[in-house]
Amino acid sequence: MRTGCREIDEEALLSAGFERGCVVGVSAEDVDFGVLIGLQTIAHSLVSHGAGNDDNDKDKDVNPRSGRPRAAIITTLAVTAILPLLRDVIKAQVLSKLGPTAALPGAVGAEVRACLECISISQVFDIEGLWEVITELEMPPSPPEQPVDREAGGGGARQQSRQSHFPNLNLSLSRNQNQNQNQNQNRERDRKRISQRKQKENHNQTPTSRI
Repeated sequence: MRTGCREIDEEALLSAGFERGCVVGVSAEDVDFGVLIGLQTIAHSLVSHGAGNDDNDKDKDVNPRSGRPRAAIITTLAVTAILPLLRDVIKAQVLSKLGPTAALPGAVGAEVRACLECISISQVFDIEGLWEVITELEMPPSPPEQPVDREAGGGGARQQSRQSHFPNLNLSLSRNQNQNQNQNQNRERDRKRISQRKQKENHNQTPTSRI
């Protein structure tokens, strides 16, 4: 999988890109560089899908709505911290792909939304949460929901159920929030124990005599 950055793909990765199915560690002076490289790789893979690139044509795990490959972001950061950066990175890739046609009304926004629909973001706090998310990713995706027309009252008005702009943007927060609360409770309990131990030690100390 290529990042779309020529300096990295051709010089650092020798035009091969990242190998699929492997864990890659990225070290850099800037802490956020590794996150940015990951988002850039995801954006490039989704936006360039179907453009004749070999690395994209091999994707079998695709979104049933758009036919694009699916991607999952598992992070300890909050979703609100990841999503704006992810949107900007995808938008930059879309602008580069569309070129002059990017000036058409709604062209960029539609492409960005289509890419975001293929991405799930999960926030984890420990190794147990990580394994739970990985297990969920191994499950086959559910088929897309079809719009349903519903009769409303005697007036015969119809309401159509709508999906959100990001139907596959799964925010696995409720389970992990409980884990975070348990961690906070454990930390608070440890602080109390340390404080009580120090008070007991100070109480047992005998005063030193001065000459």
